[in-house]
Amino acid sequence: MNIDFSQINHEDLEFLVADLLLEEGLTLESRPAVGPDAGKDLLAIRHATCSLGYPSLERILVECKHTKANVSESDLGYYEKKMEKHGANRYLLVTTSSVTESVRNNFESTNNSRDDKKAIYWTKNDLKAIISKHECIYERYFVSWDTEINKALRFTKQHFMEIHKGALLWSSNTTFIFGNDGYSSDFVRNYIEEMKTELGRQQVKVLSFKVFDDGYSWGMLVDSVEARALFDMVWESTIANKDKDIATREKQKAYSRLVSFFSEPHQSYSVD
Repeated sequence: MNIDFSQINHEDLEFLVADLLLEEGLTLESRPAVGPDAGKDLLAIRHATCSLGYPSLERILVECKHTKANVSESDLGYYEKKMEKHGANRYLLVTTSSVTESVRNNFESTNNSRDDKKAIYWTKNDLKAIISKHECIYERYFVSWDTEINKALRFTKQHFMEIHKGALLWSSNTTFIFGNDGYSSDFVRNYIEEMKTELGRQQVKVLSFKVFDDGYSWGMLVDSVEARALFDMVWESTIANKDKDIATREKQKAYSRLVSFFSEPHQSYSVD
């Protein structure tokens, strides 16, 4: 996944973290909002049970810091007082960078104290690891060719599953080439590699390639608007190596379904 935090702002980060906490099974008591927050981005609740079966309640104060510089003590202020103010016994700092050694030491001191307060942090790498577990969250906040190819695969699976292979103009500057013809087959893999080689020869860049979850369908996004020419290229190997009459009929069927997508993009969104 191409997780680029420069694509989101601080408010996006707060909502992103809120969505992640929900996906991780927590309950939100206070959601992020635009405007002054009195040092509180959001409050989350987690119901836990110890090994003996005693229930406990974790009330988590969450603060988000969208910054390139490591978060320092001065950036946080007195986080334990903020916890008291909001009745929290847990503190979670989420940052798109990392934290200074002094912050690590302060958190360790809090965790080693005799009271029930605990403090942890998610750095940039921690955040990326958690996001990577939730594809729906990733697609909601980050734009990438990985995101686009997932959309394209779902679209063709929903509308063109009966077509063995083809191509369509996906955006104003990209074409989506796809196949519903059994990616596990050596024949299919071979002609895909041949096609990639030919695309390289024509100086057409493959932006993303992916096999659908079922392992049967596949697709690639390329930086070309020549959807009709790419459609013909997809079929060349099939017609040359399989029964010509059957393959020609299959190509004609695919053409009739896809011809309207050769000149008009499925959607107008494009990624630089």
